[in-house]
Amino acid sequence: MNILIHNGRVIDPANQRDEMADIYIIDNTIAAIGDAPKKFRADQTIEASNLWVIPGLVDLAAHLREPGQTQKADIASETRAACRAGITTLCVLPDTHPVIDEPAVVELIFRKAKQSGHSKVVALVH
Repeated sequence: MNILIHNGRVIDPANQRDEMADIYIIDNTIAAIGDAPKKFRADQTIEASNLWVIPGLVDLAAHLREPGQTQKADIASETRAACRAGITTLCVLPDTHPVIDEPAVVELIFRKAKQSGHSKVVALVH
């Protein structure tokens, strides 16, 4: 799928970029910023006027609440909220009940994150 993010403020500190530009995405990979690749045809256009387009954010102290406190939130709701906020990585603290202190609990978290469709969001703090 080809996606055009049109007229957003592209902020990319790693590449010293802060400008209004179009972003061209081909099969989930940024193909170009600024000028369109040859023969590019957008399947979807996202209008980004007055919006910032930035690299994914990292939450270094995420509280997933699961296992143990699902009445507050669960892995699916927390990872979904993170993605919607532009957070692409959660570093999960071991403050759950039971505590994340053995491989079985780690596997549970990764399995539930995968089931939620947001498995790439979760990382664990050792």
